[in-house]
Amino acid sequence: MRPTLALFGFCLLVFVASAASQEQKAAAHNQKTSSEKSGSANDPLFVKVLPSDDSGSRAKEEKADREAKRESDQKLTEYTGQLAAYTERLANYTKLLIGVGIVQCLIFVLQLWAFAFQGMQLKRSVKVAETALTDLERPFIFADVREPVFEGVVITHGGQVSINFSRTMATVYINFVNHGKTPAILTELRVDDPAVKPSTDAFPNPIDPLTEVGDPLPEGMAVASGGTHRFAVEFLVARHDLLLDWIFFVGFLRYRDIFRKKHITGFCMRYDKSSNRLFLIGDQRYNYTRDE
Repeated sequence: MRPTLALFGFCLLVFVASAASQEQKAAAHNQKTSSEKSGSANDPLFVKVLPSDDSGSRAKEEKADREAKRESDQKLTEYTGQLAAYTERLANYTKLLIGVGIVQCLIFVLQLWAFAFQGMQLKRSVKVAETALTDLERPFIFADVREPVFEGVVITHGGQVSINFSRTMATVYINFVNHGKTPAILTELRVDDPAVKPSTDAFPNPIDPLTEVGDPLPEGMAVASGGTHRFAVEFLVARHDLLLDWIFFVGFLRYRDIFRKKHITGFCMRYDKSSNRLFLIGDQRYNYTRDE
C-alpha cells in the first residue's frame, strides 16, 4: 500500500513541475513576442506585407473602376461641352425669338394703323356715300314765273301798254318749283322790289343772306318733288312808275330737306312791261342755290 501511494505522489510531483515549466516557457515567449512587435533602437521592427490570395482580383476590380471613372469623366466632359453648345444655341434662339417678337409687335402696330386707316377710309366712304345720297336725293328749289304779273296792265296788239289799277296795292305771284327728288320744307322768304332807272348796267344792290333775314314761314309749308308753291307778294304801285322804271324783285328762299340739312336759293327778276311778266336776270350774286 505504501509503495503505491509513493508512486502516485511522485507522478503528481512530476506533473506539477512539468506544468510550471510550461508556464515559464509561455511567459518568456510572450515577452519576446511583445518586444519583437514594438521593436527597439538596436533592434528595429520590420513588417513584411505578404500578398493575400485575392490581390489579383482586387487589382482587376480597381483597374475596372479606374477605367469606368475615366470613361465617366470623358462622358461628363463631352456632355458638358454639348451642354455649353446647346446653351449657346438656346441663347441664339432666344435672341431670335426676341427679334421675332419685336417684328411681330411692329407688324401688330402696323396692322392697328392699317385697321385705323381702313376705319377712317370706311367712315369717309360712308360719309361720302351719305353726302352723295343726300346730294342726289335733296330738293332743289328754283324761282319760276310764267304767268302775267299785274292784272291791271293791258297790252294792246300794237305794243302799247296801259295801266289801270283799281287800288294802290297790287299782288305779284312768284312760283317756286322743286326739281329735286325729295320734299322741301320752306322756312324763310325775303322779297324786295327795288326800282332803278333804265340803263345797260342797271341792277339793284344784291342781298347778302349772311347779314339779312327774311320773313319766317309757317311750320310745315312744304313743296313735294316736282311740285310748285306759289307766293303772293304785295306790291305798292304808288312807289314806282311802271312805264318808266325798271322794277326788280330780289330775294332768297330758305328751306331744309328730310335729312335736316339747310339750303338757300337766291333770285333776281326784272319786270318786263311789254309782256307783263318777270324774267330772271343777274349773276351768281343774285341767282344761286347752295347749302347752309
